[in-house]
Amino acid sequence: MTWRNLVRPSVPAEVKLQRKIESIIKKRFRVVAKIARDQGYAFAYAFAGRPMYDDNTFTPISEMYMSVVMYYARRTYNESTAAFQDMTKGYFLPHHWKSPKRFNDLWRSTLEQWLRLHGATFVQDINATTRKDLMRILNKASESGMTQQEVYNLLIKSSIPMTRAARIARTETTRAVNAGILLGAASLPYETMKEWVTAEDEVVRDNPFSHRQLHGTIIPLDATFNNGEDIRFPGDPLASGENVINCRCMLKILPNLDARRRPIFRGFDTLDVDILFRLTDLL
Repeated sequence: MTWRNLVRPSVPAEVKLQRKIESIIKKRFRVVAKIARDQGYAFAYAFAGRPMYDDNTFTPISEMYMSVVMYYARRTYNESTAAFQDMTKGYFLPHHWKSPKRFNDLWRSTLEQWLRLHGATFVQDINATTRKDLMRILNKASESGMTQQEVYNLLIKSSIPMTRAARIARTETTRAVNAGILLGAASLPYETMKEWVTAEDEVVRDNPFSHRQLHGTIIPLDATFNNGEDIRFPGDPLASGENVINCRCMLKILPNLDARRRPIFRGFDTLDVDILFRLTDLL
């Protein structure tokens, strides 16, 4: 399956998240702009520099994750099961392993746990960058001697909310897609491998952490890629920002084959709790 086919189902969720994040950032810019116009630069700078945690930012991100992760977990499970069955004709697969429904609660539980662990950090990073953008603009405006009305116009017309929202939506959606792929793959009754797939175009990341060099790399599901630092999957929250921001890469799941080129079964008696531990370790 090509990169384009892998990524296409996530595009509507990415666009929706981008619009919501842009609206949230624009609102912050408007508030600071009005303070700058009505009360002056010093008040605006003091307000913009305050630490903030906006719960409104977490809601659209968590909604996107729930939708995208669950979709890709189910899709990965269904497509992989069908493909692997074709490679093992004549091998009986118990009925309850043919559907991913038995894993819905496990996947949601794992995702909720993951969001509790990383979600606040995602939001804090977004808000911290917005704060820095505002303070940088206000500093430049002060140095250039802009009037309060000019500062207001500069903030209101700024393209930063749009460009930042696009970057955030792309980063978070890529992260969600690959988290879902991992959940689906880890729940299969077969041992699996993961392959790093890029868009194979001129904007694939080269430095400082090359994704171009990772393209086509195949490793065990629980192993770690390395392109100058360890990264478990595209969008890995444990990797540095330079390695994940604006990333478009995807994972492709492949069966781990035995000497006869047949998928290696994990066993049908695997307990759901064991799968939950495996999912948690992967993310």
